[in-house]
Order: sequence, then C-alpha cells, then structure tokens
Amino acid sequence: MAQFDSDEIENYRFGSPLWSGDQDPILNYGVNEEVFWKYVLLRSKGFARHLDSPDNRATAVAVYIQRFGTPVIASELSELILKLISIQYSGFTDPNAKPAEPADTRPRDRNGRLMSPKAIKWQEFEKWVNDPQTSSRQVDVRRNSDPEFREFYSTMLRREISSTPVGDGVENLNTTNAPAKKSVPEEVQLWAQDYRTRSIAEIRRVMSPAMVGPVVAAENQRMFDAATAAGLI
Repeated sequence: MAQFDSDEIENYRFGSPLWSGDQDPILNYGVNEEVFWKYVLLRSKGFARHLDSPDNRATAVAVYIQRFGTPVIASELSELILKLISIQYSGFTDPNAKPAEPADTRPRDRNGRLMSPKAIKWQEFEKWVNDPQTSSRQVDVRRNSDPEFREFYSTMLRREISSTPVGDGVENLNTTNAPAKKSVPEEVQLWAQDYRTRSIAEIRRVMSPAMVGPVVAAENQRMFDAATAAGLI
C-alpha cells in the first residue's frame, strides 16, 4: 500500500491518487475515509442529517460501484446519494428507528388470555391423549403413575360425561376438585379404587345406559359424582 503524508490526505494535491480535484477526494479505504465522507456529507446534507450511518455509507458506495465502477469520487457519490433519496431508495435504513418490539410468543387461549403453566400442561395432555398414536394402554399407565395427568384426565372425563367439552381457557383448566368430605362412605371409596384400575373403554361402558342399562349407569354416575366430590378421583 502506498504511503501518504497527512497533508496529502487532508488537502488537495495536484496529481495525487487521493484527489479528483479541489475538495473532491477519491475514496481509498484505510487511508482517507474520514476526509472523503466529510466532503460527501457537505454536498448531501439530507443524508448527513437523517441517514448517515456505517451501513448506509456502505450501501451508497456499493450502489456507486455497481453502476459506475471505481474509483469512487466524492462529488459523484454525493450526486448519486441525492438521486437515491429523491426516489426513496429502499436500500437505506433509518439509523434512528427504534428496534421492533419482539413478538409476544407466550401461549394464549382461544380468548387471547395468557395461559398459566397448568393450562399449558393440560393442553399438552389433551394433545397427547387425542394423538392417534397414543394407545388406551398408554393412557391407563400414565393415569395411574402421573398425578397431574390423572387430575387432568378425571376432569376431562367428567366433562365428557356431562357433555361439556374440555376447553383451553385458563380458568377452566385451573379448576380444582372439591375438597374431600370428612366422612366418605366405604362403598364410595371402594368404587373409586375400582375406578382407578379400569381402562378408559371400561369406564365409558359402565357409565353408558345403552351398554349396562339405565339403572346400573345411574348408580355408577351417582358413585362417580360422590367420589369426585370427595376428591377421590
């Protein structure tokens, strides 16, 4: 790289490779960028006030080289910048623009409300239960081993029996079972124990009047309601 003294860099010198003319420097990276842009900005004050930034400078030089090649002359670059501004060139960015707010990707329910951790967990449970790849056996195993899933599944089954769909509202998903009563009949306790060992298909069968008759189904419904109220399922 050629060596230049500070006077040649800062002041016009006839025949110098750093100058096209008086007050019209030629861009030479690593040598005279500061002087070069001083004269460019003097000729393009709109750019200087509103658009001057390292990125926009690099963009302007790139467009110049693409159109005219090298060397990059200050007066010609200033003229090009003014033309680009006049056509509202999209390649320039606003250096004073505030960064966009990050998108809020937190899970929300169908009403747009933020979902609680429990609601999110229950949504995952519901998706897993309804996955065609999930077998009844897998559901039964998880129901017996995972207390959180057992609570979810019992709630889902109660709503299914009462024809109330399981929603994804935060309040609905955060509902809790009624507190256990002080005295729970032994028959209810035994029924609840038996309930926890049954498969999904078997539970649905014994609760269906069409499958076991209206009297048996009604009795099972009564026991189910009592066990639920006692917090046993």
